[in-house]
Amino acid sequence: MRVFHAADLHLDSPFRGLAQVSERVAARLREASLRTLDRLAAEARRAGVDAVLLAGDTHDSADRSVRAQIRLRDALVGLAHDGIPSYVVLGNHDPADGWALDLAQPGVHVFPPGRPGGCDVVVEGRCIGHVDGISYPTAVVRDNYARRLRRRDDSPASVALLHANVGGAATGHADYAPARMEDLTSSGHDYWALGHVHTRQVLRRSAPAVVYPGNPQGRSMREPGVRGAYVAEVEDGRLAELSFVPLCDVVFERVGVEAAGASAGDLADLLLSRLAALRSEGEGEARVVRLEVEGEADASVAQLLAVPERRRDLLGVLREEAEARWLAGEALVWPEGVVDRSRRRRLEPPPGTLLADVLDLARAAAAEDEAGAELRREARNALAPLFDHPALRALAPAADDAALTAWLAAAADRLARALGEEEGA
Repeated sequence: MRVFHAADLHLDSPFRGLAQVSERVAARLREASLRTLDRLAAEARRAGVDAVLLAGDTHDSADRSVRAQIRLRDALVGLAHDGIPSYVVLGNHDPADGWALDLAQPGVHVFPPGRPGGCDVVVEGRCIGHVDGISYPTAVVRDNYARRLRRRDDSPASVALLHANVGGAATGHADYAPARMEDLTSSGHDYWALGHVHTRQVLRRSAPAVVYPGNPQGRSMREPGVRGAYVAEVEDGRLAELSFVPLCDVVFERVGVEAAGASAGDLADLLLSRLAALRSEGEGEARVVRLEVEGEADASVAQLLAVPERRRDLLGVLREEAEARWLAGEALVWPEGVVDRSRRRRLEPPPGTLLADVLDLARAAAAEDEAGAELRREARNALAPLFDHPALRALAPAADDAALTAWLAAAADRLARALGEEEGA
């Protein structure tokens, strides 16, 4: 039996953390989850699967969007018309007690809430497999549903379909329908088609296979990268094939921008150039990017990005260009934000000046050699009266040599940074 396993579509879900997005761009991004649904249906046909499995949270809320429900119904009815039935369980975001249009259609099977249900998968009059599942009656389910999904048939391939948390708090998700791996391995099923965890992962490949496909469309920078679903082929009680299928319409990603030697005046051009390169690399998806400025840049770069008003102004310039390019027919690469990850460019004072001598002395005293040790002894004696003062005693380095070495190294570094900031002011 060959199945298309997807979960957590969160249809019509709004993107999070995207402030100041223009109406046109916002409308384009809002379509992402529905475009992902269209890709799912197209890829299921292309893969020639026998069934589509949706493992919960197909919708984003109990009060489901009408347009999302209609789009889902039309997609699943279209698949059924082409001989591909769908098997659906409800999760914590779309439980049975929420408001919903009637999804029940020929070839679309929604499992009952709170109790196990089962369906044969029949192709050309022959049963090629069986799917068991349980839907959520309400948003919060604390019962272990996995224990209730026991294999009770002798079909060639047995699949359990469930929205559940396997692994407890370590998953980072709410512990709904909590299950242990032992509950799954003792079930008799060949493949556990799970939903709820948004990061795709194969917890187990055989006896039985246990798979989370993750959500097929990220919704914020916390869900970066290409996302999708799995095509799984189960035969003779084992997982014969498992292939990842990209589905996402919008990719969230963090993008480094090298700014070595750059000043604040160079920054806008560097960022615009990086966005242009990303547009040329695109393969059809829109991209939402967080630009991370890296490298040893001039202090003025940090001074620009440290002030929220300046950073917003810069981001506005980048967004205007991104929208204009998109409206002109290029790929949409939307800058979500600009983050300073740069290092300060170290500026050295002119040789022979008092400042240069002090800096050299501090660095020499931090060195791990005999001369450094001698300088540290002299430094400790010279600094003792200063740090004896009550107001400065808390700042004094510890008495041991290693602590004094670290203190002197840090002092040298702070002095060099201060020089750089003064130069960039």
